[in-house]
Amino acid sequence: MENLKKQAIDYFNNKNYKKSLEIFLLILKKEPRSTDILLFTTYNYMQVRNFEKALFYLEKITHLNKKIPQVFYNIGICHNMLGKTQDAVNNFKKAISLKSDFYESYVQLGQLLKKEKLFDEALNVYKLALKKVNQKDSINVNISEIYYLKKDYQLSKKFAQDAISLNGNNYLAMINIANCFMDEGDTDKGIVELENAKIINSSFPMIYNNLGLCYKILGNDENAEINYKKAIELNPNLHDAFFNLSHIQLAQNKFR
Repeated sequence: MENLKKQAIDYFNNKNYKKSLEIFLLILKKEPRSTDILLFTTYNYMQVRNFEKALFYLEKITHLNKKIPQVFYNIGICHNMLGKTQDAVNNFKKAISLKSDFYESYVQLGQLLKKEKLFDEALNVYKLALKKVNQKDSINVNISEIYYLKKDYQLSKKFAQDAISLNGNNYLAMINIANCFMDEGDTDKGIVELENAKIINSSFPMIYNNLGLCYKILGNDENAEINYKKAIELNPNLHDAFFNLSHIQLAQNKFR
């Protein structure tokens, strides 16, 4: 049985989820109460985006053991993917109650609340996380983003700077600061922040998309077009960059 399990894990690690799942389901017939095997089964179902089946097996685990934070986290992920927002929120909170430094659960919960425009609730989650997790620079970036959405640019910049003070390579914090400067009408400072971010990560497409926006605001269509095209080169699915580039081309009468 151990050899069979090892084979299934190898398939999983090689992203052959269908074959991995077949073997784990076979093992489950012999070991129906194995939490380990049930977990791998749910991971496979989640990878093939069969979240209903994943939930079925995750619930089986909760009947065996109600104290595994990762299980409730995964239940939250599945509910979120199925559009069951409140169920997702409840399970992310349950995971955090079982593991107070569960970074990923704080982030998922905060992102979900942000998506629902429950900005103050998201802030409460992230500020609690600041006291509990080690990844404080990342949490500060998330707080900065919420304040940006609330149009509180001073606090947004403050928490982004806090992130940079903890991790000088946090380019996402620099992007947040640039966004604040752009909204405040200080486009030149926005460009400086984005250029600093580009030094750290020259392959992040949103840096170039935002640089394109800055140059467009300044009336420099040539540089705007260059940056939009670079963003698209790095991410051919970045619809914002296509949309923004189309504005430049319309202004140049490049209708086709």
